[in-house]
Parts: sequence; C-alpha cells; structure tokens
Amino acid sequence: MQEPSHNGGPAPPATAVAAGYTHPALIDDFTEDTAAPTMLGIYNWYPFQPYGAPVLDPSQYRVKDGLLIIDTDASGYSSGLTSINSLEPAISRPGALACNTGKGLAFQFGYFECRMKYENRSSPRAAKGQSWPAFWANGIEGPQNRTSTYTELDFVEAYPIASSPYVSIACTLHEWTRGWNPDGTPSGKNHDHFNHSNTIGAPPHLKQDDFNVFGCLWSPKKVQWFINNYPIIEVVVGPDTPYPSAVKNAMYLVLGTGKNWPLQIDWVHVWQ
Repeated sequence: MQEPSHNGGPAPPATAVAAGYTHPALIDDFTEDTAAPTMLGIYNWYPFQPYGAPVLDPSQYRVKDGLLIIDTDASGYSSGLTSINSLEPAISRPGALACNTGKGLAFQFGYFECRMKYENRSSPRAAKGQSWPAFWANGIEGPQNRTSTYTELDFVEAYPIASSPYVSIACTLHEWTRGWNPDGTPSGKNHDHFNHSNTIGAPPHLKQDDFNVFGCLWSPKKVQWFINNYPIIEVVVGPDTPYPSAVKNAMYLVLGTGKNWPLQIDWVHVWQ
C-alpha cells in the first residue's frame, strides 16, 4: 500500500516541532487497508516476528471503520504487527522521509505517536507477563547483524493492576545484551538494563477505557515519553550513558497485544 498524501494531513505536535521533527515519515490513519495479510507487497504493517512471537493469522487483525483492530488468542509473548517484513528494511535517517520499497520501514530518531484504546481489566487472562497492549520499537541491529547489544524502546505498555479494573502504564528503554542463534532468535544469557522509573501507574490525564495518544521523543540526547501530550518521564542517552545503543540503532515499530485483550489503533504518526 502506497503511503498516503500528507497534503492537508495532521500537524506535528508542539514537542516534535520544538525538537525539529516536522517531516511526516509515517502517517497512517487507517483509512486504507495498510496491514498486509502476508509478508509480500508494500504495506505499513506486516505479521513478521523476528523474536519468535506467534505470527498472527490474517483473521486476528483487520482495518475497519478507520481503525486497526488486533484481537489475538495467542498466549504468552505479546504478538502483533511490525513495520518490517524482513531483517533488511528501508531505513529512514534523521530529517529524511521513510521510503517503503517493500522491505518495510525502520526509523532513527523522531517523534512517535499513536492514538489507541484497550479495555481496562484485571482478569487472570490479562495477568502481567501473559498479555499486554503495547506500542513499541526494536533495534534491527540485534537480529539483523547479530550484535550483542541493541535497543528496545517501549513507547507504552499497559499492565493490569491487582484487584483493580484499571491498568498501569510502563514506558521503558531497554539496553539488551544477548547472544544469537543462527536463525536470528536470542540465545544464551541475556542482560537487560532499563530505566527503573518506567512504571508510572495510572496518570490523572490518562483516559481510562478510552482512546489516548501515547507519544515518545527519541533524540540523540534523550528519550522522553508523553501521554495526551503531557510529559511523563525522560532518560538521557548517548555514548557515556547506560544506553549507548539508543543513538546507534535504527528501529522498526510494533503494534501488539496478547491473549484475549483486543487493541484498537486509530492512527500512528512518525515525525522526523
């Protein structure tokens, strides 16, 4: 699916403008079917899973009435759709528009935002570690080049709160250190360094059981998270920090959820 025209499209948020990220590298409002049924063709989203998560069947996701809906019965690891269909995607560098040539889209730096909705719940089927609605990004350098360290940037993950109908929000930057199998899946002893202030509970400006805009500013100096344009937390990145890969990696995007926890996505915007 060809990228939509940006004439008369959405404007970048003030935070993105202030950081100099004003080019629309990806604008998907799901007015067209931009989710691929297979790994073939030029789409914005594919069921490709480099890390061994369950590959979604086309019956488990659909674009309908301006929404991307993911409703999976896959258990365990949160599964979803990615912005690449192989480990050799097109890569958008700072200030350049992403070019989808059929390998998918990956990005380095920018402002990433997604308007999405999920149900609030604390049922056993949504227990932490089994399923969670999320919008995140993974560094392609890990599985693609078998590098020992790479970045995972979780723009938002929603987890149940015990004995509560609500959820907590986690915004996490991971610096992964791990080995690799020949097929590109992780092996050996893994080490995860992450920002320990990542779990932020249920912020007062979060609209429970409704659509919210989750944003993230990823720059060469810091990562900063937003909910409905309110700043939440930030982490300094760079060579002299615990997160050096965050300034070296290009990342692909993931929209996903877990078992019996439907996720509705209104739009995804990336500004560079």
